Amino acid sequence: MTSSTMTGRWKFLIIITASVLLVYGQTLKFGFVNYDDDELIYKNEKFLSDWRNVGTAFTAHAFIGAGGESVYYRPLHVVTLIIDYHIWQLDPFGYHLSSVVLHTMTVILVFLLFEIIFGNSVLALFGSLIFALHPVQTESVGWIAGRNDILLGFFITLMTISHVQSLRNTKRIKLYRILTSISFTFAILTKESAVFFLLLLPIYELCFHNKTLRETISKKNILRFLPMMAILALYFIIRLNIFSAFIGAEQMYGKGKPFLDRLANIPGIVAEHLQLLIAPLSLSVAHQLSDIIWLKQPWYFVSFIVLLLFTITLWRSWRKHPVLFFGLAWLAVGLLPALNLFPMPKPILEHRLYVPMTGVALAISFGIDRFSNIIQTVKFREVLFSVLTITLAILSYLRLPVWENGVTLFTDAVKKAPTDLHSNYSLARAQYDIGNYSECKQILNYYLTLAPTDPRGYRFLREVYYVSGRRKEVAEICKKMIELQPYNPLRYLETGVIYEELGQPDTAAIYYRQGIGTDSSVAQLHFRLGIVSERLGQPSIAAKSYKRAIVLNVQDADAYFYLAKIYASVNDLRSAIQVLESGLSIKTPSIDYLTLLLDLYDKSGDETKAVELKRRLNF
Repeated sequence: MTSSTMTGRWKFLIIITASVLLVYGQTLKFGFVNYDDDELIYKNEKFLSDWRNVGTAFTAHAFIGAGGESVYYRPLHVVTLIIDYHIWQLDPFGYHLSSVVLHTMTVILVFLLFEIIFGNSVLALFGSLIFALHPVQTESVGWIAGRNDILLGFFITLMTISHVQSLRNTKRIKLYRILTSISFTFAILTKESAVFFLLLLPIYELCFHNKTLRETISKKNILRFLPMMAILALYFIIRLNIFSAFIGAEQMYGKGKPFLDRLANIPGIVAEHLQLLIAPLSLSVAHQLSDIIWLKQPWYFVSFIVLLLFTITLWRSWRKHPVLFFGLAWLAVGLLPALNLFPMPKPILEHRLYVPMTGVALAISFGIDRFSNIIQTVKFREVLFSVLTITLAILSYLRLPVWENGVTLFTDAVKKAPTDLHSNYSLARAQYDIGNYSECKQILNYYLTLAPTDPRGYRFLREVYYVSGRRKEVAEICKKMIELQPYNPLRYLETGVIYEELGQPDTAAIYYRQGIGTDSSVAQLHFRLGIVSERLGQPSIAAKSYKRAIVLNVQDADAYFYLAKIYASVNDLRSAIQVLESGLSIKTPSIDYLTLLLDLYDKSGDETKAVELKRRLNF
């Protein structure tokens, strides 16, 4: 490579870096959003702060630190968050900086790949800028938790470049094959959809090495991919060990639409994704299937035509235009994970288009170059590319502020999909997190008109009223929740506790008894009934309730202490001491109960135990 070539390449790399920073630099001022950022980062501090969890990340699902269930195995993504935490703690600036740097590095790799394919640095520059600045990329770059798609793009592009170089450079074929395998390994440890992108390697050979389809799928050719297949087999064994299933999506999301219904949605889903790529004017974090026009007539029929035209274009370009074919094939492979063949909660998410966008940028670059050659005007090509990249940059720059925080993100989502439950609930949560309780209550009340039987909505609204100090409204919500779940004893427990706080122990007792009638095995119902019975001057009922609570939960130390107090009040010293000692073996009580026990020892004449207790507790 000549010095002039190197100088020219550095200029291109500087242009790429400057363009990315110009558009995405604003994200450095953004915060976290309550959309996976919470569970992965700012509510996951204990997990991220422990370096030992780098190992844990490779043996558990991605949300292990936050608890709950997940079918996502993404250890490298989690590791980058652990590293970020140890550098930046919970300063979102550092996390956004990492995402912008990773995006820049990925764009540079895309430039290098396009340079190989086109043999033209200018075309490669414009193609990589289309990839970098397309508005659909704003979700992956502006959203910290969406970084896994950037990492996936980096490793998939590196894998493809390494494979191409192994075909071009026979002297270093082993080195490039090893790098191909390593890149693929890192890719599948970043995101599950990397499995599909392995298809890009034989497709590249089919396009640019004049191989027939039979040669491409021949035994001899397939054996060259044996290392990747071994890595893939090991990967599925790991998933089987963690999730007790190779994929696991059926277990978590399989209760939705039947497979045939999901199959019927494929044309509409493909058409929607193509629309987001061609006309990215309705971007949102929420894309409800029920709102997609391509799944409604007459557009559903049109979506079949769109899918057919895409397939025909792909087929016809195979031999005539290998660059176009490779770009469209890259897009097609990238769309496979999004077709909902394996159940997923949200089939359409913009960040899933981050890697497929490479194929789109390649196809667009080829199309503009081809058209310019037909009209024999190179300057037209450069003007058209410039106008396109500037337009994309402006659209992305204007879209990015949506990702500034949870309120801006979900306000935009609700505006575009007013009936989306997740967006409304998340907007309420974002308002709650910043202490805007009045807005939060309004949103939750609207949410409950959309989902009037959702206990989660009522629990959240109850929490908002509680922190606002409005206990009467909390009580009303608790009663509504009992109507929704009359056989859930916890609903009665929650209602009783609120009436205790309202100073109405008699009403609380009614709800505790109703809860016991529903399920008499809940120890806390008996314990709380004991407390309110004491307040109502019913010590015998209180004692009976505490005894039942102890039978149901022998580790409930407080029940022992309360029961001992009743025994002491009726001068049953022996029983009081016995119960207090049992409670003391579980946990150390408050100073009042220790004083009571010492007083009981004095009254019973047991000075030895009194001295021992004082010594033991340094009391």
